Amino acid sequence: MGGRGRRWQDGMRTGAHLQFPRQEDFFFVVTEKSSGWALFDLDQTIVPWDMQLLFCNFVLQREGWRRVLLVPFLLLTPFAKLLGAETMKRVFVGFCYGLPRKRLEGYAREFAEEAVNIAYGDVVAEIERQKQEGRTTVLASASPEIYVREIGDRLGFDHSFGTEVAWQEKAPWFPRFPRGNHKGANKVTRLREELGLEGVLPDSEGYSDSKADLPMLAMCERVVAVHPEGIFAEKAAENHWRVLSPDKPWQDRRAFALASIRMILGIYR
Repeated sequence: MGGRGRRWQDGMRTGAHLQFPRQEDFFFVVTEKSSGWALFDLDQTIVPWDMQLLFCNFVLQREGWRRVLLVPFLLLTPFAKLLGAETMKRVFVGFCYGLPRKRLEGYAREFAEEAVNIAYGDVVAEIERQKQEGRTTVLASASPEIYVREIGDRLGFDHSFGTEVAWQEKAPWFPRFPRGNHKGANKVTRLREELGLEGVLPDSEGYSDSKADLPMLAMCERVVAVHPEGIFAEKAAENHWRVLSPDKPWQDRRAFALASIRMILGIYR
């Protein structure tokens, strides 16, 4: 219970001025579900690819001239570590510069239809199982929320969160991220702000492919690692996490990298 909730209870005991507690005074959410929670990452967890690259490919295949808008991103790539992930992401979405909001939203809906069709069947089955067992399902992605919510709706998630982008009526150059890059600890912050969740959630399960999601996975009693590699694979083995290894649409990391380059160029099929 939050501080204001405790103060209200203290007032009950001391006879101080009383106010009926508001819902936001408490760190829990009443839902129509039973009790549990299932938290899912999106990129390379539900869908095999980096969704930002895939959406870039989607847009460039419809408006090829926008390739020139990626030149700043390509020029700044050697300085990515210095500039940071959020800055590079803001530069990258420059390929949307000038897109009217309604057209962008239309692209997001159309893209979501394609995205769910290439999702890992094994992970989609896990989403369905979680829903059937009565858990509240949450999609938490670092990708732009404008299409994350569309994908979440199509997969039947109760809540879907991504990186909020200030698109405005026409997409600006280097758009603001009002809540920051929705990655790592920022996912935990969003879950607390939007759903009142914190600490280890009862009857909970988390799904991810990346060590970047360790803060979110720490909220879960059980964890499922999807194609874990490196440090994340070591963490999965150390904690005896369940591992899912659905068939990938590429054979090795070289093939994945080549496909990613083709997406940036808008020529991936």
